[in-house]
Amino acid sequence: MNLVGHLIVAERLGAGPASQLGAMVPDLVRLAGLRTPAALPEPLAAGVFIHHRTDDAFHQHRAFVAGSAKLRLRLMRAGLPSGAARAVAHAGWEMLLDGAIIANVGSTQWGDAMGEGGGVRAALSEPGATDWDRLVDAVGHDGWPARYADVDAVAERLLRVLAHRPRLAVPPQGAAEVRRALAEAAPAVHADACEVLADVITSVLATVPAGTFSRSGDLRP
Repeated sequence: MNLVGHLIVAERLGAGPASQLGAMVPDLVRLAGLRTPAALPEPLAAGVFIHHRTDDAFHQHRAFVAGSAKLRLRLMRAGLPSGAARAVAHAGWEMLLDGAIIANVGSTQWGDAMGEGGGVRAALSEPGATDWDRLVDAVGHDGWPARYADVDAVAERLLRVLAHRPRLAVPPQGAAEVRRALAEAAPAVHADACEVLADVITSVLATVPAGTFSRSGDLRP
């Protein structure tokens, strides 16, 4: 799953803002070019645990497996190298799902969760802490996740991120095909979104031991 999916799963499990942020931390630190700190405060660490359980469930879900495979095949038939097609299909499906979730749930607790970022910063040494600050400044406001509802914005972000990965980069002549393929895939992702989210939450909930929730609403690791 991508950022919004992780946030919503943690929120629906009853996690408070710190654990909601923790559920996004592995993906957020990657955006900043960092690794997840080994030692995080308890609520953040519990959110990281939920992140991994969420990905375990999501990556086995029939809708993601079938949908991303169909998208990858579509891109390869259009001439994209296999590495680029695989990366776009995987990450693109996840980002389209974020857009579908935003369309279905409207507002999220993104800003409140990002406001707990001091616990992550404290676990980072320099220059990582400064890199984290830059990321929070860029994406920490409530309106930021809305960009996932724009397929063109999703395509542009994917193309920009993958451009720095030689084995996964989309050739310039393939950029328009990526935009078209994502636009074609979006309706099916939106149709599957509610089922995927419900199934993942059910699966993750089955892995969370009794007594996991603290009085504050954050999760105990």
